[in-house]
Amino acid sequence: MNLKSVLPVLMVLIVGGAVLSVLWFVQERDEDAIRRLLLDYTRSRMTAEGKVEGRDFTVGSIEILRKNADTALAHVPVKLGAEVEPRFYELRRTNSGWAIECDLVEHFRKAVEQEGFAKGVSERVARTLADRFRMTATVTMEGKPFVFRLERVGADVVSRCRSAFLLERTDGKPDRIEYVEDFRYRSGQWIVEGQGQLLQFRNVR
Repeated sequence: MNLKSVLPVLMVLIVGGAVLSVLWFVQERDEDAIRRLLLDYTRSRMTAEGKVEGRDFTVGSIEILRKNADTALAHVPVKLGAEVEPRFYELRRTNSGWAIECDLVEHFRKAVEQEGFAKGVSERVARTLADRFRMTATVTMEGKPFVFRLERVGADVVSRCRSAFLLERTDGKPDRIEYVEDFRYRSGQWIVEGQGQLLQFRNVR
């Protein structure tokens, strides 16, 4: 094998390696820019609430769950005392760089306030009771409608949503039911994951 026959192969390898290095460098700069943006945003929000970094809160390692050329999904863990509050943000690339497009906690909070959300959950609770106990159930939402917490599941964000209902009985003394179901964030929407679970109930026959 002479040098002339090897040179084209070497050139391809050198150029290919250079291109990969540039792409890796751009990717790293891109992700660093997202992390800086989210860190500054989180610090600004916490300061506006009167909290002091290092005393009242600390920001953990920011993870980029998904990213393509135009959008990104990121997780920002914020430690408040002994608790770690997971925050999630969807970002979009603009002409001037990355910008936060959606706070997923606020997005889900608005979703549960929409007309029809509570009705949909109530219908699924009644259906779950019917499937499990072979009964026709009439349920009424009780107290604070929904308590939820967002969690990371792989590269996705899932909201675990808990609610309480009163199950009507023939003796006029309703039973209290706790119900939980998961909603996965997909393309700007929260999609119900499988069937919900009955966590607590009494005297259901």
